[in-house]
Amino acid sequence: MYNIFFLLTIIISGIFLLFINLFGLPGNFILLIILLSVGYLKHFSVVFFILTILCFIGGEVIEALGAQFKISKKYRNFKSFLILFLGIIVGTIISNFIFPVIGLLIGPFLGVLGTILLLEYKDHGNLQIALKESFNGMIGRLYGTMGKIFMGIGMLIIFIINNMRG
Repeated sequence: MYNIFFLLTIIISGIFLLFINLFGLPGNFILLIILLSVGYLKHFSVVFFILTILCFIGGEVIEALGAQFKISKKYRNFKSFLILFLGIIVGTIISNFIFPVIGLLIGPFLGVLGTILLLEYKDHGNLQIALKESFNGMIGRLYGTMGKIFMGIGMLIIFIINNMRG
């Protein structure tokens, strides 16, 4: 009975932490800390630790590169990636001051939108092309966030399997 209650508590907490990823908060990182701590206390195998850490790293990489997949090839370089990453951070901070709480959700997407819009408009001077490209970047960011959530689900599945085994 205790084991089932404990497992359900971890699963429900994990689902909540996966949900807060949508708000740009470090849900997978908190989930990683919880799962590794419980795994250590319950003496899970080394394979559990390795797979959990790999899922976490994979989720962070997928999220960071999400917008890069949908934008045109000329912006798929390290400099553009850093500018885009900075735009995400600035968009999140500014939008959180304007729209508390909701700003955390829309901020990263507005940051991608604004950054790509500025880069593309500066290069071409065509607002229509710039809007299309920035919308693609926003969609890519959403794909990246979904990929991060799926990697978090993978971390939960690995935990459940290890918990069931003993």
